[in-house]
Amino acid sequence: MNDIIPHSQIECISRTGDRFSVTIQIGRPYLAPSGEWACPVEMAGWHNGLQDIRGEDSMQALCLALTLVRQLLTSYVQDGGRVG
Repeated sequence: MNDIIPHSQIECISRTGDRFSVTIQIGRPYLAPSGEWACPVEMAGWHNGLQDIRGEDSMQALCLALTLVRQLLTSYVQDGGRVG
């Protein structure tokens, strides 16, 4: 991923006690050939291969990418995992 805006390394602990590291990266939004804006998002070590998140403008694409990360982490914690 080129032109990373935010980057974070977190430690996740499953409800069974397994630990793993996740590298979260959000790239700079770009204008896709389709005319939509897209924002790269990566959660390496956990959700590999996430597709770029699309929106009507760069702000919406960026906000949706951040929202996706938040929702995935929130769901993980609700299912018994921990994030540190």
